[in-house]
Amino acid sequence: MNTPKFEEIKLTTFSEFIAIVTEKRPCAHFVYRGCSDTCHELKPSLGRLKRYSDSNVNDQNSLERQLISSSFSASIPSKPEYNDDFLSAVTAQHHGAPTRLLDWSRSPLVAAYFATIPKLNDIGQLLESGKDAAIFAAHICPDVSAKPPKSSLPFSQQDLGTYLVSPPSTTPRVATQLSVFTLSPDPTKSMDAQESALVTNIYKYIIPKTQIAPFQQNLFRLGVTKRSLFPDAEGVNTSIVQELELAEQLCNRCKLD
Repeated sequence: MNTPKFEEIKLTTFSEFIAIVTEKRPCAHFVYRGCSDTCHELKPSLGRLKRYSDSNVNDQNSLERQLISSSFSASIPSKPEYNDDFLSAVTAQHHGAPTRLLDWSRSPLVAAYFATIPKLNDIGQLLESGKDAAIFAAHICPDVSAKPPKSSLPFSQQDLGTYLVSPPSTTPRVATQLSVFTLSPDPTKSMDAQESALVTNIYKYIIPKTQIAPFQQNLFRLGVTKRSLFPDAEGVNTSIVQELELAEQLCNRCKLD
């Protein structure tokens, strides 16, 4: 196993990003993760908890199980190909509970949305971003996502290091966001600092704060919105004002021959 090769690339435009993922690096083994702050590491929410990182192994396992079992998701019935622990962790992750799963998408556009997700102030206007954002792209080959973890927590496969798993569609969000997860042996360390037999390269595409608005507008024009990625009543209702603001910005740019 080897530590993945890591490279940081600063983007200049949305078009440049599209050219990279469709022409320069079009391989289908890539998965993508969007972060609204370039300081974020590839570390799952569980590993960021001080209580977890400061504990011994036995206490870490106990805390992890407690966090998942406390989530309402633990009551969701399992599917034959997935064990109860993993199914519960997947649903808990999608509803904000800290787990050792790290969210990715097979779509670069979905990742770009989460990197530049539109935010509104208290009078319904889009906020300007005060910091750069980032999109991570991980090349994970061969793809073993057809083999969900059979073991109970903590799902370790030490012979592989970090590996990729496709989750069951426990919620509509999993399917529409083309969700996949990575699992690393040590959730307290960033994924790019851990050895893997499968993760060969990790690219970090920096989106300058001056390009956040153009990214938001282009994604909206391509139909990548909160409404499309969160296909439930909450997603639709909370996206209405965002879409009105983005549509107005695009209309201000209207140019016809």
